[in-house]
Amino acid sequence: MRIWRMRLLLWAMGLLFLPALAMGEAKVLGIRNWSAPTCTRVVVDLSEEVVFRETSLPGQAEVIVEFRASPGQAESLKRIRDSLVEEVVLSSIQKGTVRLRVRKREAGFQHTIFVLPRVDGRPVRLVVDVENPTAGRRLQEERKAVQTGKGTKARVVVIDAGHGGEDPGAVGCRGTYEKHVVLEMAKALQDRLNQSGVVRAFLTRTGDYFLGLRQRVEMAKEYGADLFMSIHADSSPNRSTRGASAYCLSLTGATDEAARILAEKENSADLIGGVRLSGDHDLNTILVDMVQTQTINESMRLGGLVLSSLQPVQEIKFQRPR
Repeated sequence: MRIWRMRLLLWAMGLLFLPALAMGEAKVLGIRNWSAPTCTRVVVDLSEEVVFRETSLPGQAEVIVEFRASPGQAESLKRIRDSLVEEVVLSSIQKGTVRLRVRKREAGFQHTIFVLPRVDGRPVRLVVDVENPTAGRRLQEERKAVQTGKGTKARVVVIDAGHGGEDPGAVGCRGTYEKHVVLEMAKALQDRLNQSGVVRAFLTRTGDYFLGLRQRVEMAKEYGADLFMSIHADSSPNRSTRGASAYCLSLTGATDEAARILAEKENSADLIGGVRLSGDHDLNTILVDMVQTQTINESMRLGGLVLSSLQPVQEIKFQRPR
């Protein structure tokens, strides 16, 4: 009986220790930043999820976050050359506790702190977003002014370079990132369209930073876009796959397996890029609201024209839009 009691006691003690062993100690893997026109993102890569505590003082220009982790080095200083953040300091304040200090250039800039779980091979990320709401409103007003002043003959095209920032998109065999390729393509297309004199073309992003799908759609709506075109450079597990393809938004779902796989990949971009999930909004509601049957039919016709124009100079994967 004593032996069985001892076994039960040891078994119970093992259960108590299992959670601690499973969780492990978080380690700081690195620190990065991305700069957008209205937002600077600071990212701390971690081996495990952490619980953070903000100790910033109200009205101060410094964001202070503390969490339990083992720092990769004693202290890390990162100076950022943009209009929102001056510097970032990561330091160990005591054994097992790390402090992150983000110095904003103005105390009035807003900030948000959250943790992103592992996704698509990426580590856990502690994120600090610093935003300039005044700059955001100014750019929004500029986009709406385009819609107000475009008249009846003007055509506005919004070109969306896919991915960006933390989300590189497809990665080539030599390490080329899709986000860089499509941005250069978008800029070249914008120049050609603006030179035509009959079209005004605008970009959703002008540099290497991430925008959520919701932001891209909203920007097109604010511009009053007659056409919203997203450019991607897709990858394939089949090395023999070649050719350009066109995809159009559908209210009934993907039309075939290739379209379904692409849709799942692009819809996961928000998680990869680091959009904080919220239950207050339904992205599908916005998409359905802006799309009508006539618009979809026009998109399919335009996609067909694009493929026909590309065919003399570029191999085509699918002869018709999907």
